[in-house]
Amino acid sequence: SAVIDRLSFDVVPGLTLVRGGDGCGKTTLLRLIAGSLAPDSGTLRTPVGAPYAPDPADAAHDGTTARAWLDREREACGGWDAD
Repeated sequence: SAVIDRLSFDVVPGLTLVRGGDGCGKTTLLRLIAGSLAPDSGTLRTPVGAPYAPDPADAAHDGTTARAWLDREREACGGWDAD
């Protein structure tokens, strides 16, 4: 995607918001970072324990508020560090 071409940034531990309009590349970027999609070119470096990006198309998320989702993920992820 031209949107992601030559993109460079660091994702630090913690919660990171990725936002933008429809079709701008958010889901593609999250899949690249999470390792469920390989880049066509270039280099993608992720730390051990790559970021987690749930599938936004999963119907289990329908009708769930952000707070409820975070609470559920915190309970499911033993290594969750609120700090």
